[in-house]
Amino acid sequence: MNKIPNEEESKFIEEYKRLCDCFSEGRRCPALLTTLEAYNQSLSFIEFVNGVYIYGGYERGRRGETCSSPNAAEVMYYPVAFAAKSLAGDWESRNRIPNQDHRVRRFRKAVEYMGRVNPLWAEKLHADLSKYIEF
Repeated sequence: MNKIPNEEESKFIEEYKRLCDCFSEGRRCPALLTTLEAYNQSLSFIEFVNGVYIYGGYERGRRGETCSSPNAAEVMYYPVAFAAKSLAGDWESRNRIPNQDHRVRRFRKAVEYMGRVNPLWAEKLHADLSKYIEF
């Protein structure tokens, strides 16, 4: 792995950080790196190759792809949703209420976070998470 990040990848990562600042509440969002930085660290990455953005991750040294598109906004949903769900999980574990379904509280918070970034993305995340539990 010796790929040098290109300008589009760097811009995408900066935009991701900016969007996550909308809901991070001072907490660190999950890293979104270039493939070189993410390799073998079980972290998410972004690539821009031949006019296409590719979002994925490495797990135990194996590369997985989540989404690809020439449209950066279409791909951006996935890492921002991952960050919203991760931060919502952190929030729920710090604010757990006995005898309440932690998934409902976590999913609601993730959708709330996404709504701060993009109301349409919040609706999409709600639909995606509703496949697992009604909330």
